[in-house]
Amino acid sequence: MKIPAFPPHSARSVLLGARSLVPSAILLGFLACAPPLPAETVELKDQQGRTISAEVVSTEGDNVTIRREDGKEFTLPKGSFDQATQDYLAQWERKRASALRKASLPPSFGEVQPGLEELVNTGLVIGVQVALAHEGEILLTAEAGQLGTDNNSPVTSETLFVAGSCAAPFVSAMIFSMIDDPAIEIAMEDGVDKWLPAIKDATLDNDTPIERAPNFKELLNHYSGMFSTRRGFSPVQRALLADFSQDLPTLADALVTQKFYRHPGQGYATSSAGYAVAGRVAELAAGKPLEEILKEKICVPLGLEHTTYFPAADHSNIAVGALDKENTPPHMIEGGFKLAHPAVSLYTTASEAVRFAQSLLGAGNARLTRTNLRNTITSPPYKAGNFNYGWSSREKNYLSTISSFQKYRGTIKMDYTTNTVVAAFWTIRVIAQDGRASGEVFRLINAPLKDLVAP
Repeated sequence: MKIPAFPPHSARSVLLGARSLVPSAILLGFLACAPPLPAETVELKDQQGRTISAEVVSTEGDNVTIRREDGKEFTLPKGSFDQATQDYLAQWERKRASALRKASLPPSFGEVQPGLEELVNTGLVIGVQVALAHEGEILLTAEAGQLGTDNNSPVTSETLFVAGSCAAPFVSAMIFSMIDDPAIEIAMEDGVDKWLPAIKDATLDNDTPIERAPNFKELLNHYSGMFSTRRGFSPVQRALLADFSQDLPTLADALVTQKFYRHPGQGYATSSAGYAVAGRVAELAAGKPLEEILKEKICVPLGLEHTTYFPAADHSNIAVGALDKENTPPHMIEGGFKLAHPAVSLYTTASEAVRFAQSLLGAGNARLTRTNLRNTITSPPYKAGNFNYGWSSREKNYLSTISSFQKYRGTIKMDYTTNTVVAAFWTIRVIAQDGRASGEVFRLINAPLKDLVAP
């Protein structure tokens, strides 16, 4: 039998130093009685080309213990085997370490799956998806429910959800990656009138001209002064943001003619309009659509295969909340949709969301930029607002983002002191039950997030 190829796993020590994955005494006791990986007889070859059929029993340092088909065991140097066998041994060790780590997780991890199923059974949630990662490795995935009220196909780890506001960190990361690209001439302090000159003519409600155009830093941290949820939208503004039949250039051109809430840089006020303008300026600076920027700067470097603004028309694995006239997801709009709404209509999965967030912390195998984004996103750019480039920083040691778009809900939360991230996306039936449903999801995912890093 040829040596099989296992899926790649992160090779990390189970003990994590000052704040360990689990208390060391418990872990050492577990290791003493941990069940082995399932027996697997493979063909091992040494440096002279001689082969032996055996299973790997254990590894320690530079040595490996194998068990021959007749039951006899031998301990041999790993270096005595050829490169293909050494690669297999390294994969076996990674798989073993991952199995040990997952088997030693706190009890709260085991409560997530049944908790999600209960949420579905009570009717609070239609479909839900959760993933938790630590130090670049996904330790938990859980799914429950179905794709929609009229589609009983089950939610899987690859089911797409609309990320809503949870897309904001993706937009910021795209722009940081563009700033680090020598082929693109942009800076965080650049006024966006360089690309959208019409914004210079914008005024406040009293027709006073704005003092200057907002820059990227202000747009990405809700300091742009553009119209905001804090004051409420006018009917025209609400219609603009909800029209997915238009494209991003059309939306941005319309947004910069709307009245500003205040002068740029003068205070925090949540504004998806600001992120829409930032996304359009990114397109103009890069000379390509936002979807291409997303693929080039985020998805390809991180290996995100499902994240997109435009799922294929025949995509059959997209979650949907209970439908009505005011709650029709972009991909279901009659006649198709054109709008890549930067911090609203990103489609992704919980697993890909945590992999993205882990990359911002420097955990995992890929980095998005030359700049240390960990320091950037964990340092508040303004004294007020508690908002760091798409992340809320109200809770000590944590960054989080929460989404409420139509009947999609979502959250990404990270403990940046331990490189632990959890993401959850879910769909609901009735807006009136949102508080109860979301509260239960937050309870289920916060417990393992905090238990995992308990001293």
